[in-house]
Amino acid sequence: MSEDAKQIVATLDNLATGFTAPKEPDILKLYELLLRDLQKFDGVLWQFPLALVSGNFLVVIQYFREPSLNNPIILLGLAVIDLLFMFNLLKHLDTRKAIVEATMKTEKYLINAGNCLSALVPTFPENDGSKGCKTLVWGLCWVNVAFLFYTVVVCLN
Repeated sequence: MSEDAKQIVATLDNLATGFTAPKEPDILKLYELLLRDLQKFDGVLWQFPLALVSGNFLVVIQYFREPSLNNPIILLGLAVIDLLFMFNLLKHLDTRKAIVEATMKTEKYLINAGNCLSALVPTFPENDGSKGCKTLVWGLCWVNVAFLFYTVVVCLN
């Protein structure tokens, strides 16, 4: 664990136990760390589902275009792999939501501190910004249900 991370953990422990008031540099370090983590998660959360949709599109096109690949087990395997990836993506969304909540609490603390920094803290709407990504995940779930249904119908015939 880096020294900055250790200091932030110590600051959070002090805040949680109520022993000492947080110092402004510690809160700023925490805010910087949260924003950096949020940027990392945002990149993953939008690139990953779009790559998954693109990959599914290419596999389905090849499945119906190439007679040698016309085996329903391929779609079943694709659905299982997609479901595993989507489960992982939902875990990332939960982590991102926790980071957004911590960032918002830190912003409120900075604004309520009443110092010169309070005017510099940006204000954003109170949402975690993951609605579009969740919609994409649910859309992929329905596509996978269709894959599973198609596989069962083809296998029974």
